Amino acid sequence: CLEQIKHAYVLGMRVGDTDWSLSILPRVSQVALFSGKQLNELEKEMRLNIQEIKSYKYKHWMIQVNLLVFQTVLNLTSSGEVSLDAQDPTILKGEAVDESVLLASFSDKPVRYVVRIYYYCRMFLAYLFRRYGIAAEIVDSHIELVKELQLLTNTASIYETFYWGLIALTAVRQG
Repeated sequence: CLEQIKHAYVLGMRVGDTDWSLSILPRVSQVALFSGKQLNELEKEMRLNIQEIKSYKYKHWMIQVNLLVFQTVLNLTSSGEVSLDAQDPTILKGEAVDESVLLASFSDKPVRYVVRIYYYCRMFLAYLFRRYGIAAEIVDSHIELVKELQLLTNTASIYETFYWGLIALTAVRQG
């Protein structure tokens, strides 16, 4: 799947459709992270992708999606600047993004897909760092957003559903 998405990016650039190609880069990053690509390699690749998107002065929300996924990678690898809040490694604040600023800038806009990815990245980190209470709270907010916006099914839905199930299973097991 990852190679096919990368191929779509290459084809778009080859034919001069930069809008299409650059819109693919956040998907490449998401699929790579959530399917287990080696994090140090992904971090290097994402730095290049973010520079490329910025060089085209592309849509702000696409950059933000990449930055959210990038900060997730940084939180997992502890490279770059990450949140000083050692109590909660799920906080997306550091070199790439400050979640409080990001959420405020997208709260009233129709481009709430960024907020969907924010919830997913936090939920993903919460599960991996075994912060199951935080993960459960995020799941509730995440599901409400998906329902409220009647968001379309895409690759994000697959990963969301998978982690919603893992978090629910963990909650049942913990009683």
